[in-house]
Amino acid sequence: VILGYLSRKFVQKSRNLGRKTSQLGEDYMAGITDQLNGIKDIKSNKLENSYIEWLRSLTSRMNAEQIEYVKLKSSSQLIYKVSAAILITVFIFISVKVFHAQGEQLLLIILIFSRLWPRFITIQSNFEQIAATLPACQAVTKLIEDCSKEQEFKQADALSLVTKPQIECKDVYFRYKKDSHNYVLKDINLTIPHNQMTAIVGPSGAGKSTLIDLLMGLNSAERGEVLVNGQPLKDELLLSLRQSISYVPQDSFLFNTSVRENLLTVNAQASERELWEALEFAMAAQFVENLSQGLDTVIGDRGMKISGGERQRLVLARAILKKPALLILDEATSALDTNNENKIKESIDRLKGKVTIVVVAHRLSTIQAADQVLVLEEGKVIQKGSFDQLAYEEEGAFHKLLEGQFQTVQ
Repeated sequence: VILGYLSRKFVQKSRNLGRKTSQLGEDYMAGITDQLNGIKDIKSNKLENSYIEWLRSLTSRMNAEQIEYVKLKSSSQLIYKVSAAILITVFIFISVKVFHAQGEQLLLIILIFSRLWPRFITIQSNFEQIAATLPACQAVTKLIEDCSKEQEFKQADALSLVTKPQIECKDVYFRYKKDSHNYVLKDINLTIPHNQMTAIVGPSGAGKSTLIDLLMGLNSAERGEVLVNGQPLKDELLLSLRQSISYVPQDSFLFNTSVRENLLTVNAQASERELWEALEFAMAAQFVENLSQGLDTVIGDRGMKISGGERQRLVLARAILKKPALLILDEATSALDTNNENKIKESIDRLKGKVTIVVVAHRLSTIQAADQVLVLEEGKVIQKGSFDQLAYEEEGAFHKLLEGQFQTVQ
């Protein structure tokens, strides 16, 4: 009991060292991930030395922390052993001088004590080790709790697809931080008719991608509501809509596996013919045929073994293979050359009347066939109408955007 009381200091120090270990581990993983993701920027800007110094500094701190832990463990073991020797001496002295214990009794007690003492040492050492690893365990437990709190809903049974989605936004307001006075979207009122093509345009920072996130239910409106076929977008309806959506972002994401497996993630039952039809639609069939193993070629982490344009075409092919009722393209052709962009534009135009299409575009020439154009500026819809109608409104924002792009081309 006395040793347990005295060992509290070592247990607390072990816990503090555990916190440092966890924090250093987080810093290491975050820094290495940033360096791997930004390797092109680091090399092109000749920043290698600064990142090497960062790594040396961090590993030096990690090394010092581990040495400190070994020193702590050695010190505690030394103190326990010295304390044990002192306790045994005091015990024998008191037993002989005060209680006049017999020799055989003392020998028996000392034998028992000598057998139990290593167990006490082991228990105490385990306490220190647990204290050192406890902060990491607490961090993981907190992460699990946070994820559970933020869970959207429990997985439901098989849901029916939303085959003809018509989406409405009524008086929608949204901001990322509740304590902020700046709304990213303000007073959004719009309708996206089913089986028509709607284009969303505007300057950078206007709120286009945020609006897309609201339409897909990835964010929830702070005020107002998003309706699908007249019903609020939540719970089972949200799951049904997502099963009916194909989303192609500007930053194309692919898994570290083969082309075939990347495509089959959205439609595991797709046939070989359907795979090639989707690739043909996205103008990706030719480059896939030229890969070393065709459809079975592994394309690396995030598709790094192929070019940006090829990644974008594969993601588009994957979206088409899902056979969606709602196709959302967020700058989906930004990494393509003009020739391939025009071909994909023609392919998308052929989907009109069969699929609800929402396109976010900076290059306005790609949305000439849109049934409806929505112009966003500073989080508000400032213009609605057809491409030709808005193009001829000389005082309108859309006309100015067109004029600016035309002058850039000239």
